[in-house]
Amino acid sequence: LMEGLPLKTRQRYLFLLTLAFIIVVPILAFYASGYRLSRNFELIKTGGIYVEVPFSGASFYVNDKFKGVGSLFQKNFFIQDLLPGMYTVRIDRGGFQDWRKEFDVLPKLITSGQALLLPKNPKLIEITSGLTKADDTSSSTQSGTVNPEYKNLMRFFSATSTGVNALPLGATTTILYNNSSTTVRDRGDIGLWKGKKGLHAWWLGGEDRFPYFFCKIEKCSREILVASGSKDIGHFDFLPESNQFVIIEWPDGIYVTELDVRPPQNIQVLYPHPGSTFRVVNGDIFILDGKKLFKVSL
Repeated sequence: LMEGLPLKTRQRYLFLLTLAFIIVVPILAFYASGYRLSRNFELIKTGGIYVEVPFSGASFYVNDKFKGVGSLFQKNFFIQDLLPGMYTVRIDRGGFQDWRKEFDVLPKLITSGQALLLPKNPKLIEITSGLTKADDTSSSTQSGTVNPEYKNLMRFFSATSTGVNALPLGATTTILYNNSSTTVRDRGDIGLWKGKKGLHAWWLGGEDRFPYFFCKIEKCSREILVASGSKDIGHFDFLPESNQFVIIEWPDGIYVTELDVRPPQNIQVLYPHPGSTFRVVNGDIFILDGKKLFKVSL
């Protein structure tokens, strides 16, 4: 039979195990609660970053370090246990324009964002002004007559104003801005209008429901200057099915930007051709370049 350990040895092991338990358990408890050691060996509460992504297959980078690829069932990204500080997030996917954003991570808070990912070469479907023989299904109609779809859509481009009055299908509301009534394009409690300084966005909802992109750290404001330079801004409207992204007609083409003005404010190309304009009709984007009319498929 093997002899048991001496009493003093067993007591020593018991003491060491108890000491390890006393030291390790609090550390694990702090770790599970989101605390980490800083470079100065101070316990700091951590935060996280959550980014909403429109589709699967996008790659996610934090400070240029690869963190994973969105799947079919988990296309959005969430990373936690980050020490407070500034982090640069990049999201890319083959065939799409990259999205970047700087996130100021704070203790005990999740900092949110929504990625704008437009195709590098959006699909354009031309709507011709005249009917071809293949289009003509009526035996009484002669080929070469005006395409009724083209004629119907062109009436939305006939408005001379580039402001809200040129948005016949969009809901509008009136706000009091600088002691004067201002008509704004309205979607989901966010209003858009073009003022002297540029394109503005206004939160129409309650102060207890501010979207994160109307807030800096914990201070929120009802107004965002989306783009400066009123003279250069032509037509504008919300990107279909979104109130966080805005389509803007500039002199050198048509672009999409975000209301999230945290640097860098992403501006992505939709149609980079000078002199072109657009309209959103029944949830579809139509671009007019000279006499050519296109439907955009994103």
